Order: sequence, then C-alpha cells, then structure tokens
Amino acid sequence: MINVYDGIIGQITDTDKLYHELSKYIINNPEPLNYEIKESKSKVVIITGKNEEEKKIEPFNHPFIFKDMKGKNVIALDLRLYMKSNLEGMINVTDYLADRYNGMLQLRRLIFTKLMLDEEDDALAFVDKNLNLGFSSVISSVASMLVYDRSLNDISFTTAAIHYSTMDLDGEIDLPTLIDILPIRLSKRLMQGDLTDLYKKISVNWTNLVIPSKEPMDLIHNIQVLSNNDRVNGLTTDMFVNSISRMYYALNSKELALALMYNKPTFISAYYAALKEGINSKSIMRKILDSRKSIIKTKETIKVIEDIINDQIEAW
Repeated sequence: MINVYDGIIGQITDTDKLYHELSKYIINNPEPLNYEIKESKSKVVIITGKNEEEKKIEPFNHPFIFKDMKGKNVIALDLRLYMKSNLEGMINVTDYLADRYNGMLQLRRLIFTKLMLDEEDDALAFVDKNLNLGFSSVISSVASMLVYDRSLNDISFTTAAIHYSTMDLDGEIDLPTLIDILPIRLSKRLMQGDLTDLYKKISVNWTNLVIPSKEPMDLIHNIQVLSNNDRVNGLTTDMFVNSISRMYYALNSKELALALMYNKPTFISAYYAALKEGINSKSIMRKILDSRKSIIKTKETIKVIEDIINDQIEAW
C-alpha cells in the first residue's frame, strides 16, 4: 500500500492528531514547503523544525498522506531528527542535513511515495520485476534463516513475489491473473519448470491463501499454508521485523523493517541504501542482493532509481 499509515503502522499511530496538526499548520503557513523536491499533482510538505510552529507538531517517522481543505493530496515528511540546529537561510533541505544518510533515506521514501500516489511512476515500472525479485530474495533468506530450513526457499521466495505483486491491488484476483503479473522468470518456473509442484499446491490451496497479500501477516500466513515444515507455524511478524532491521543501517530500523514489508517506497529506498551507501558495504542485505545480482539485475535497477531521484530533486 502506498500510504504506510494505511497498514499496521497506522494502528500504532494517532493519525487523527497528526492530520489535525499538519492541516492547521499548512493553513496558517501557506508558503511552499517542498523545498527542492519537485511537486506535481500532490503537494509536498517537509517539516524541518525551522520555526516554533513546526517544532510543536507531533513527531512522525514515515511519509504521511492526507488531503488539504481543497481536497488535494498532501504528502508530509518529518525531517527534524536529521537537520542541523541552525536552519537560518535554508533554501534546500539537502544542504542542511546533519545526518545525511538517514535524511536522504527519508527523502527517497517521500519521492517514491509521491510518484506512486500521482501515478507518475512509469520509469519505476521498467524495473518493478527486478525490485520484486530483490524483495523476494530478502524475504526468502529471512524465512529460511528463521526456521533453519533452506528447502523453504522456493516457497518463501514465491510467496514473497506474490506479496510484492499484489500489495497495492484491491479486489479479487484469480490464479491466471496472478501468474501473469509475477516476474516472467518465476512464472515460467511455476508453469513449466522446476516449480510445477508448487504451482499445483498454490492452485489446490487457493481459497486458503490471502490474495491480494497486503500486510506482513498475510505474507507469513501464505508461507505457512504452502509449507509442510511445522517450524514455519511459529513464524511471526516480529521475528521478520527483528531480522530485517539488522540487515541494513537505519535509525528507527524496526519500524522501517516493518514498513518495507508492505510499502514499496520504503523497500525501494532501503534497497538503494543497501546497495549504494558505504555504511552498508558489509550489510546482510547487500550480501543477499549482490549474491543474486545477475538474476535481479541490481546494476540496471540502481541506475533507474538514481535517475529518478536526481530528476525529482531540483538543483538551485
């Protein structure tokens, strides 16, 4: 789902209070707050703590989507934790980041949230299948590690690919349609390759699976339905979150790990940070993605992501 607060994180956040505070602030402060981030259909509001009004807003850790008084989509981002103490003369937020790594991670989440919300993510569509394979590689590695069973790899990988393919879909979906939207490489393996037995198992258990698979617990449920390993029944969202949170560097790593399990903008930003930022040179996520780079085409995917980011941040 595009709005991370529509999922499990929204259940632990007072979104009504946040909506009220942000709405009040932008009404009383009509100046642009997007800084160097391009706006299109949606309005961008970046909270930096530059004045007393912004300092009073309740802290929030993820891009927050809401509608203004005119019914226009607004995406707000809280960067206060990552900014320098003196913001006098600030024009570009990127020039005033005290914690550039974590600040840019959040800005990338904002950018990809905006593009998806505005349905201007055509460039991302070219590498969506590659990102799906990267996501599935990470999830399957975690699942196999948690149950000490490498034979779970194919089931968890396929289930993760199903999850990534359907997390933004609404309404019912049938098996032929699902196969059609999966990465081609995986579809071929399921239909006429080494995973035909798994395809049959998916077909037989179709009514027991949660599809579209949107929340982390849907993903885990589907793995449990398709697996014969009793240890899989003990898997929980917390176990996945704890493992993923140690796979790459980030402040508030547990909430980010939770978010990336059901929010593509968060996963794409983590994927980029894991592969490109020096602080992650020895991270587990980079090792997993690098080990399969020829299959998931990390170099090509990173180039597209980088071009999108550069295009969305205007130079002043």
